[in-house]
Amino acid sequence: MKLRHLIVKPDLPDELQVLRTIGMNLWYTWNPSVHRLFQSLDPELWEECDHNPIMLLGNLSPERTQEILEDSSLMDRIQEAESAFEDYISNPGIYSFNLERPIDYRIAYFSMEYGLNESVPIYSGGLGVLFGRPP
Repeated sequence: MKLRHLIVKPDLPDELQVLRTIGMNLWYTWNPSVHRLFQSLDPELWEECDHNPIMLLGNLSPERTQEILEDSSLMDRIQEAESAFEDYISNPGIYSFNLERPIDYRIAYFSMEYGLNESVPIYSGGLGVLFGRPP
């Protein structure tokens, strides 16, 4: 059996590529201003895509993409999100680990049920964001 690997990436102008980078990281899910930024790109499409930023970006019409590029306040918000994301990535914070000294850490992971975000349908059970959402 021959298997193929297919990667579909939204075709975005260079000025909007950062949105794809941000959307590929779950950071946007706990950053309300960035979550609202994705929503503001196309509120109706955002709902249709179940709050999935990559799906949203892949389904933006060329006309809407051009409108976004011409909207200076929206482009400012995108640049602010890019700065905040770069700051987040470059400053690991208190939860970083020194893997050169793993002996310093004891980690236990217990999960009966989990869910990352409503746009990421990998889950077990039905708590939190999963409540009421069929698989």
